[in-house]
Amino acid sequence: MASADAEGLHLECGGDPIVVPRERVESAVRHGWALTAHQAVGCRWPAVVVVLPGDAAPVLSRPWVYTAFSRADRHLSVVHGVEQALPRAVAEVPARPRTTRLPTLLAPQVPPMAEA
Repeated sequence: MASADAEGLHLECGGDPIVVPRERVESAVRHGWALTAHQAVGCRWPAVVVVLPGDAAPVLSRPWVYTAFSRADRHLSVVHGVEQALPRAVAEVPARPRTTRLPTLLAPQVPPMAEA
């Protein structure tokens, strides 16, 4: 999206500018695709829109917010209905401990004692 104003939604399609009239945006424009934050890990895009519906509040955490928000290179838009859950998740909600075998795999192996 290039911009939006009272006239409508100003887009670029294949380098050509088009204007979708305001009253036709809902019926004429569809999202191209969407990913969950977990699916987006490791990817980056010039612009990202993070949508947080009200029912997302219980699962928000600082690591999740970091993952979702850090996918954007130049522009990030956040649409949310989670009220104070977003600032609370960033400031207060501790991350759940990760469950991984990595520490066990990296721990030095102690050879068994030889019997005398």
